[in-house]
Amino acid sequence: MQIITLTTDLGLRDYYAASVKGAIYSSLDEVCVVDISHDVTKFKIQEAAFLLKNCYRDFPKGTIHIIGVQTDYGDSANHLLVERDGHYFLGSDNGLFSIMFEDNDIKAHILDIPQDITDLTFAAKSLYVKVAAFLARGGEPGVLGSEYKDTKKVLTLQPVVRDNAVRGTVVHIDSYGNLITNISKQLYERVGNSREGMVTFRDSSFDIKGISKYYNLVSTGDPVAIFNSSGLLEIAVNSGDAAKLMGMRVNDPVSLIFEK
Repeated sequence: MQIITLTTDLGLRDYYAASVKGAIYSSLDEVCVVDISHDVTKFKIQEAAFLLKNCYRDFPKGTIHIIGVQTDYGDSANHLLVERDGHYFLGSDNGLFSIMFEDNDIKAHILDIPQDITDLTFAAKSLYVKVAAFLARGGEPGVLGSEYKDTKKVLTLQPVVRDNAVRGTVVHIDSYGNLITNISKQLYERVGNSREGMVTFRDSSFDIKGISKYYNLVSTGDPVAIFNSSGLLEIAVNSGDAAKLMGMRVNDPVSLIFEK
């Protein structure tokens, strides 16, 4: 059965997400629609990229991922089909794909707009569903449009390594209030070289010595640092909300300091 995922900022208050799903089910008899999220912060391609990047590999190859975030760019917009790791991604050329795939190892096609589509104000429904149905029926990606090499690039903050320290940033705050950073376990191990690291913040009263394996290895209400299932440094509060307790936001700094 064909799987189609949806990652959008449409929310659940309005009819928009349901309309996209209805169009998919009306186009295909055998299909499974999976909601990755409809609660992406409005127009935040960085957030959409983070969510999809960290789960698309869990789906079988051949899955089609519709990304309905910041798609309305008028007649001059480039809408893309991107292929990566045996998956198909449908979205606008707004820089999201450069955030998801920093190595740019993708194959992209600019989608030709069918003549029967006269309104692209809701491209996730009017265009992406039509393309997804075509692919699900075995259609070849190459006939959908010409190959595209110059996808839009968006610069993202990267960890900085200096001497015995790694300076990173919060890139996502999940629904538990956990602070997910851009510091990877691989980078931690390379720079730390078997040394224990101290996680530091602007407010030093929250500094955390060492990395724990589980959230509950500290007392209830205390902050804890772990490497999450995506291999990223995450700051949490046992049975609490780290973002609220620590007053942290996306793009705030988080550092690791290693003993000399």
